[in-house]
Amino acid sequence: MADGEGLSLPSAPANTPGLPANALFLNFDGFDGLNTKASRAAIEDQQMSLCDNFMPLGKSNLRTMWGMGAPL
Repeated sequence: MADGEGLSLPSAPANTPGLPANALFLNFDGFDGLNTKASRAAIEDQQMSLCDNFMPLGKSNLRTMWGMGAPL
């Protein structure tokens, strides 16, 4: 294949309304859950000691908690 044949440059990612253009997302792949029994220094990298405003729903799954306002 010659240079440039069948290849194209990737386009810029599409903007999502309500998010900044340079938003960084957290990936919880490999998240093992909450560990509140051990001291914070002893908690493994795949665990959390606390997660404010998030509710763990199982391995690699967190859900944000709703606020005090009316639902949209």
